[in-house]
Amino acid sequence: MKFVEEKKELYFENEKRSSFLYEGIIIVSWKRGVDITEEDAKDTMLYAVDHYMPGGKLMPTMVDLTLINSMTRESREYFQNTNTSTSTALALVVSSTLSRVIGNIFLSMNQSGIPLKLFNTRDQALEWLRNYP
Repeated sequence: MKFVEEKKELYFENEKRSSFLYEGIIIVSWKRGVDITEEDAKDTMLYAVDHYMPGGKLMPTMVDLTLINSMTRESREYFQNTNTSTSTALALVVSSTLSRVIGNIFLSMNQSGIPLKLFNTRDQALEWLRNYP
């Protein structure tokens, strides 16, 4: 899916990821070959809270894991523990075997009570997230 540029809000990019708001949904896309550490996880969540959640408003979130190289256990645990305070629902976009394994770990550890689902495409993920404003 190509996002319509005019609909992107609060675009951010660094060497590991990009993020922005799109139609009221937080989009986080990890770059090719990235190894996600606990520090990356903390930085991502702090940025989201500071820039995308005015007044602490929870929002649906899509995370694209299709291009990552790895994700540490500590980063998975950090994301797992903080998603309840930032998201109304979480869609993980996976395509590679590695990203699917990581996504399945998230599913198996999901004790948060928020809806969490794996998708093969961004289009599928966005369609599902539109049900969780």
